[in-house]
Order: sequence, then structure tokens, then C-alpha cells
Amino acid sequence: MGEILLSLRAHPISIATSTYIKTKEALYILDEVDEDRQKKRIPIDLEPFVESDLLRIVQEDFDALADDMIVLGANGVNDTGEQICGAIARQQNWAIALDDRKARAKLAQLFPNNQLLTTLDLLKYWADTSEIDGDILRTVFENIKKGGRYVPHKENQHYLWAAPYLPDS
Repeated sequence: MGEILLSLRAHPISIATSTYIKTKEALYILDEVDEDRQKKRIPIDLEPFVESDLLRIVQEDFDALADDMIVLGANGVNDTGEQICGAIARQQNWAIALDDRKARAKLAQLFPNNQLLTTLDLLKYWADTSEIDGDILRTVFENIKKGGRYVPHKENQHYLWAAPYLPDS
């Protein structure tokens, strides 16, 4: 959790997520395998980030978001969280961070005025502005792979920067 707090503090922007993401999607990270050979789920608590003013939780107004969500859904963005966040970002003219390549391509096409960010964009900014040590970056990438089942795609513009810190597959 310490690295997350540090990385959020490094960004000069306000970071927000929706109530839907908080209550339906950002529920847990995966940990080591337990005695039943199942990955243990560790609950995610976003409240320390909210209390530290590093994260805002935005209450959705589904009536106001409906048109944009329908457009996104009709164009192949099928994840409800991505639809909600995409609609909020378009209406507020906010950047949006997401890693799903298909959803990113659709959002770029449908909402060309919104900046799209990836996990690697956020991590690289943090590392560059905070002079993060390579050992810490290796640990962060290991934790992201283990807990979030995320590995940066080789086509990401920052992949070559990240490659030395990525865990072996």
C-alpha cells in the first residue's frame, strides 16, 4: 500500500474513481496460494486514499451518463466499469486510465478529446518525478502481476522502459 500512496502523491492531478468501481470492481487483490491451492483474496480498502485526499469517489448519475454508456456499449465497450468511467471522463473532460487495449481503442475513437492513460503511464511518471529506485520498481511490478494479474503489453509505448523491472513470466 505504501507504494500506491507514494505514486498517487506524485501526480499533480486529481484522481477519481466511481462508486461503481469502488463497490463492484476494486474489491480485492490476489495473494499467495493458500493450503487449498487457491489464490487468497485480500480486500482493497480505498478509504485511506480518500481520507488522504489522494482519491475522490464520484457518485454516478446514471440518467446523465446513459447516452454515453449506450454509445460505448453499442461500440463494443462491454465492461460496465469502463462504460461508467468513460462516460464520466467524457462529460467532465477528464483523462481516463485503463489498460484494456480494445476498450482504449474504442474510447480513443469515440471520445478523441479525452486523454487516455495506462498503468505504465502512471508508473513511469511516478518513477521519473520521484526518482524511484529500480529495486522498488521491480517489487511494484511483481506485486501488480501477482495481485492484479496485470503485465504490460509489449506494444505499450513505455514497455521498453518497464522491461528491465518486469518479473519473468
